[in-house]
Amino acid sequence: MHKRRETLLFLFALLIAVGALFSLPSRATVHSDGTPSTNAPEPPAALQIEVRSPTVQAEARTLVTDESPSAPRRTGSIQVRVLVGSGERQRPGADFPIRFEPMAGANPDFDTPVIRADRDGLATASGLRPGPVVVRAAQGASEYKPVEVVAGRTHRIDLHIAEVISITGKVVDTSDRPIAGATLEIVPLSVAAAQMPVAESGPDGSFSVPAALRPCLIGARAPGFYSNHLVETGVDDTLELTLVLTRGGGGVRGRVTDAQRRPIAGARVRIGTPRTEGFHALPHPSGRSAFRRAQTELRTDGDGWFHVFGLEPGTQPIMVRSRNHAPWSGSCTVHADTTVPVEIELQPGAVCSGTVLQHDGSPARGCRIGVRNGPDFLRVQALTARDGSYRLQGLPSGTVELIAKHRHHLRGDAGTRLELDAGETATWSPRLSGGVTFHARIVTDSTPPRPLAECALQVGVKADGLGAPLRMVHRITDRDGRIELRNVRPGPVVSLSLITGVPTPIHRSGIDATAGEYMLVVPDPGRATATVRGRVLAADGRPIPHCSAVLLVSRFPKQTCNPDPHTGAFEFGTLLAHTYRLRLQAPGFVPRVLEHTLEEGACWDADLVTLERAGWIAVPTGDIQPELRGAVELWVRDAQSIAVARIDCAGGAARSIPLAPGRYALEVRGAGIAHACMSVQVHGGKGTTVHPPIRRGVACVLTVALPGGLGAEPRVHLSVRCAGGTAVDRILPEAVGLLRSYRCALLPGTHTVEARVGDRTVQQEIEVPAGGKLPASYEIRVR
Repeated sequence: MHKRRETLLFLFALLIAVGALFSLPSRATVHSDGTPSTNAPEPPAALQIEVRSPTVQAEARTLVTDESPSAPRRTGSIQVRVLVGSGERQRPGADFPIRFEPMAGANPDFDTPVIRADRDGLATASGLRPGPVVVRAAQGASEYKPVEVVAGRTHRIDLHIAEVISITGKVVDTSDRPIAGATLEIVPLSVAAAQMPVAESGPDGSFSVPAALRPCLIGARAPGFYSNHLVETGVDDTLELTLVLTRGGGGVRGRVTDAQRRPIAGARVRIGTPRTEGFHALPHPSGRSAFRRAQTELRTDGDGWFHVFGLEPGTQPIMVRSRNHAPWSGSCTVHADTTVPVEIELQPGAVCSGTVLQHDGSPARGCRIGVRNGPDFLRVQALTARDGSYRLQGLPSGTVELIAKHRHHLRGDAGTRLELDAGETATWSPRLSGGVTFHARIVTDSTPPRPLAECALQVGVKADGLGAPLRMVHRITDRDGRIELRNVRPGPVVSLSLITGVPTPIHRSGIDATAGEYMLVVPDPGRATATVRGRVLAADGRPIPHCSAVLLVSRFPKQTCNPDPHTGAFEFGTLLAHTYRLRLQAPGFVPRVLEHTLEEGACWDADLVTLERAGWIAVPTGDIQPELRGAVELWVRDAQSIAVARIDCAGGAARSIPLAPGRYALEVRGAGIAHACMSVQVHGGKGTTVHPPIRRGVACVLTVALPGGLGAEPRVHLSVRCAGGTAVDRILPEAVGLLRSYRCALLPGTHTVEARVGDRTVQQEIEVPAGGKLPASYEIRVR
């Protein structure tokens, strides 16, 4: 009886516990791969992006969909295992950033999630809508993998990234003091890319980037400092680098709101000059190429705020993008050691939708459609879906020019102009134009001819309509050596460049696409029996570290090798009979270029080549007024007055490229800058510091009147001398007629102008007044 009572009490307690369990709120269990368990209701579907980085914490975002907890599962997941390096050096890509890009239905470069891999190289994105997605390295173009996202499934893929570089170094100021907490940024070699944070410097200024795509650009940023230099890493496996920042950097803190003054979260903000404007190589103390810093991109937080530091004082362009809002562009003035407040208000964006059809009436899937003009960042674009439909959101108001181009169409396919108001909805359903099909075949000049299979061809096709003037596409020949291009504009518009498959690059242009199959006959690679060898050492007979030998055909690099680090020996084999140039170069040394014509089966023995240590010219930027740094141009000219280098003063480290020892002329130029010229002696292995006079000048126009009978193109040599020496010394550009005009800026005072044409010379004094809104004009007559 007692046991029966205990059993009943136990069953009663069990029933109470079960009832209490069912009365609890239901919770969903999430597995490690991001998928919820099957024995629990689903949470609202969302894209969860987890950022795992020991040094740089990127902003974690959640993109919420319109699914309810009771709705059937409509999202999938992708788990990527990132492997970097190749062969025995392959390892997990810890902290490597991966981008997920939709292939259709949205702008490929807008609002795409970026996830950093964990220490095991795993990166997981959950809550992805079904459809095709491209998985690639976020630092730029690399190996990619297309994945079809399926609802309720997790795809597991491996992404191999072979071309990586390990970068170590220090971040210091101009006095060589370490800078702690500086942000290291990687920039892909792409005109549309912005910086991506990858690491931070330690207390001693040191940093380490275990794996970055090569080649790429690397720079640093820190509060209170600035630098406009981005250093090219090259193609080495490892790189040790010192990055120098200049004191006096400023910042911008702003807020992005809509027309009702409500904050906009997640808006994309870019600050700085676009890469396409003034993107040219600059010297760097390491001997590597450097480039002007591109734009900085960041996103607003939940309250619409953004903050960027490490900007150069001066005018900084700002561009803002946000879904469903019209793009915005403006500028602000950044001051040294100051954070500038900015308020940005976005207007409602217009919407345009429709269906794009092929020239035969079928749907045009994967067609790119969007705004034609303006910076790439501000262009609203989309890709058409399977049925050719598209939807463009966030279009600006006013006159908008749209263009539709299919990836297989090499013409400017369709375009229109629309007058849009803010928030308006418009429709446009274009039909793409058609063209002819271009066929080409690549064979050798042997008997019988042999087709070249799996050769890479770069094809340039002239476009018409609203398309670009020239489009470059790549094709791989099949086993018969053939390629095919569809929808090409009729006429002599095609050019072919054979990149691989033959030892010598080959280029043909003016090919008529309507003349039938084009046969490109190339030298038989089997006859590539010539060789080039030699040794390269320093002038003291020691091997040169980080030396490289480059074999060039015309202007195309053919092969590159690194000489033996102990003996300096190098060798190139399997070459066709041709004229080659051999370029030997190393950081800190004067490069040498040799040229030789090789016969079939011959060997060019370059024997022993010595490289001379280079010097450089340094200009202290602290002597230059901050408002003049962006305008001044410093040119280095050799004994023949040929410009051999340009020193950039805007980046904080004004230093020339490595120069051969000798005497040079440093020329000061620039808009509103008084022209000056001074002689500089460069010594091997060390730098020469100069202090050029950089001051504002008076705009002047010098007109040289020439007499008749001097020939069709007389050469004029003009120099302007003042009390301090030669201010201007260069040959005037050729012009039509007997009047040659030359614009310059001079300091107020008396100057002597000398014009020389052949054996005729004339000197004339001019008086340059102080001030004046119009350029002062002077005429020099040569009799």
